[in-house]
Amino acid sequence: METILYPALTLALWGVGLWLLLRDVETHGLGEGTEPARAKRTALLYAAVLLLLTEGAAAMYLTVYRRLGLWVAVKRLALLCVLWPIALTDLKTMRIPNAFILLGLALRLILIPFELLFGEPAFWQTLVQELIAAGALLLASFLCALIIKNSIGFGDMKMFLVMGLLLGTQGVWAAVFLSLLICFFAAVFLLISKRKSRKDAIPFGPALVLGTYLAAYLTGM
Repeated sequence: METILYPALTLALWGVGLWLLLRDVETHGLGEGTEPARAKRTALLYAAVLLLLTEGAAAMYLTVYRRLGLWVAVKRLALLCVLWPIALTDLKTMRIPNAFILLGLALRLILIPFELLFGEPAFWQTLVQELIAAGALLLASFLCALIIKNSIGFGDMKMFLVMGLLLGTQGVWAAVFLSLLICFFAAVFLLISKRKSRKDAIPFGPALVLGTYLAAYLTGM
């Protein structure tokens, strides 16, 4: 069943993400001075590349990380499909649209009855771990925002909430660690190249998405 389910689910959720992304691009564009037609082409090209990467992750869950089981893999693939449009909107417009956050929350709620009915052996324990992960990430990001100016935005906090609910305590740390590592090196590069100053906000979404994809390929999360 997984052989058909993983790539089909990935394609379906990618399609939903693409639809939401194109709607957002039509409304908000991709930064000042970007023509609507060019913004749409950029979004479509980016979406095509991320489809290949996400289907690649699905193949990894079918082969290398098959031991993780059906529902763990489904939730990780759902997270990747929610996150990939966020990287583009955050990079170009410094925004994380609520539509993607709501999609992630909706997917987690939709999966609950399926896990209960079709054999998640430790459902309640898993759900508690996911709530703990979401709460811990929210608290950590809130404290970071208070201590370091322009470090974490409200959109990033909401994105952490979705990550915690879909990854749980066992899966979230590899994604967060790699994301922070990527963000650190990106910030150093931008400061050295003088593309950003210390007072400028640096979008965290692209680093978080890249780190999560890397974690999916390297560790299965």
